[in-house]
Amino acid sequence: MTLFERYTRLKAADPVAVLLLRDEGRYVALGLDADCVAHTLLLSTTLIDGHRMAEIPSRALARSLVALRKAGFRVAILSDPLDILVKLLCPIPAGGAKVA
Repeated sequence: MTLFERYTRLKAADPVAVLLLRDEGRYVALGLDADCVAHTLLLSTTLIDGHRMAEIPSRALARSLVALRKAGFRVAILSDPLDILVKLLCPIPAGGAKVA
């Protein structure tokens, strides 16, 4: 299963949260989540097989989560092999999720 197929399946389970998928020493956000992450963290996005992706190195994860939380996002971090929800941070503000 490709990374984007996993993302699509997991996003259907929680369409509001920003999903960060662990993938080989980095965390990736895809699609609209990539846009939100890139805008908030001042990252660039890349196109992989026609899908937007933003990458966060593992060493920058804690700092990135703080910034995403301050911006009002709820973030779900999922491990690569098991798709287990590791953390769920920051409730969605009353006005809904922010979109970059």
